[in-house]
Amino acid sequence: MFIVETSVEAILRILERNEGIGKLCRNRWVRLAVLDPVTGELSLFQSGVFRPYQPQAGVLPRAASSVDWYRGWRDHLEFAEIDGRL
Repeated sequence: MFIVETSVEAILRILERNEGIGKLCRNRWVRLAVLDPVTGELSLFQSGVFRPYQPQAGVLPRAASSVDWYRGWRDHLEFAEIDGRL
């Protein structure tokens, strides 16, 4: 997952100009999110457009490691706090 602090318009121009980056994002090989530097809104790139991020949980889940959080899943997961002290 890449989170880029810029405007949606700026990153769309980059995706159009750079075939490699555009292909990675459009084919869902990587997830792309944009953090708007003015509004602080987080948007996810889905099906060729940016959509406002809507958290699926009211509380950020926690896991001891990325492996613990991802174990058993084959698709993208929601955000989680990784805390090695757990």
